[in-house]
Amino acid sequence: MFKDTLSSQIKPTDAQLQDYFNQHRASYRVPEKRSATVLVVDRAKVSDSIAVSDDQLHAAYNSNIDSFRTPERVQVRHILLTTTGKSKAEVAELRKKAEDLLRQLKAGADFAELAKKNSQDPGSAVNGGDLGWIVKGQTVKAFEAAAFSLKPKELSGIITTEYGFHIIQVMDHQAAHVRSFDEVKTELTDNLKKQQVNDRMQALGDQAQAELSKAPQNAHQIAQKLGLTVITAQNLGATDPVPGLVSPQLSSTIASLPANGVGAPVPIGNEKLAVAVCTGVQPSRAAELGDVLNQVRAQYSAAEVMRLEREYGARAAADLKSGKDIQAIARELHVDVKTPAPFASVDAVEGFGPAGALGDIFSKPAGTVVGPSMVSNKTLVGKIVEAIPADQSLLAAQREAIAGQIRSRKTQEATTMFEDSIRQKLTQEG
Repeated sequence: MFKDTLSSQIKPTDAQLQDYFNQHRASYRVPEKRSATVLVVDRAKVSDSIAVSDDQLHAAYNSNIDSFRTPERVQVRHILLTTTGKSKAEVAELRKKAEDLLRQLKAGADFAELAKKNSQDPGSAVNGGDLGWIVKGQTVKAFEAAAFSLKPKELSGIITTEYGFHIIQVMDHQAAHVRSFDEVKTELTDNLKKQQVNDRMQALGDQAQAELSKAPQNAHQIAQKLGLTVITAQNLGATDPVPGLVSPQLSSTIASLPANGVGAPVPIGNEKLAVAVCTGVQPSRAAELGDVLNQVRAQYSAAEVMRLEREYGARAAADLKSGKDIQAIARELHVDVKTPAPFASVDAVEGFGPAGALGDIFSKPAGTVVGPSMVSNKTLVGKIVEAIPADQSLLAAQREAIAGQIRSRKTQEATTMFEDSIRQKLTQEG
């Protein structure tokens, strides 16, 4: 196999590259490119410019008062010993353990520490048994009845549910109420500001698009007037990103614009909105060598590798047929010799690929030179070292499997012929 060795040997001169380019000049073109100016609406910048007044907050609070109603709720923690799938004896032991834990708690033991060490509720044990705030209908009936009957800091007895034995402690208990303005002011401010920022960003994007459409040459002045950031991009290909704005949608928008055309606002993630104006279009043109030098070098090298592979392969095959030692040939050509384990026609040959790609070698005797052949994109030249005949004693045992393979192949061939005949008949009949 020569490809890896040959690739490192190809060092084309400038003259060779120029000659190769001249021979294939018609296949090289510089694709159409565009330059653009992009106006960017930045969420953080817009957010800093917006202040929410108390009057706006009170108006929002009063108009959405129902959304601030809170049902009766308790903040609760528990220790759970699960009885699911346990025998009566195991349940009895767990009951004793629950009673012991309850005695420790009543004697002043730390609830959170006991919960971390003993509770079998994986969701809350790591948090010291804390379930947070719960409302009615959120837990099973027995647990709910106990939790809502306890006073803050009060311990329950052993509560039995379908999950097991619980020890419950209520940390706080709130009656149903409407949360006050002061309670929700921060939440209201965040939500109202977020909505205003979204609206303001869209308005700025729409305004930028409208003003650019009237005066595309005034992008910088429009950006300064609206407080937007300006990014200038030169000679963009159809899928090239705008510097600092990785967005296939924006790239696609720019690629579709004519000179002085303005695109609709394009969201860049959740933080930016971009409006692009095309400032110039470079039509596709025939390439010069400097435009495609790397592409030409790669293609020249690939073509040279293929040519040398054929040359080396033919030389190696001729030397092998003349009786020259394969190891000596390999040293001269700076390639390795590999000797795979014996293989059958249906095998994959280690280091090469499917044996079927080697042609009719299974009908040839030992000593036959194989190749040059292209196997798995590599040129192979070799010699059959040993031809091992089939073991006829195994035929009886494998007869049915072989017959099945033959039947399957014949069925596939017949099906293909039948389908072709039907297709031809239908085509003729229109």
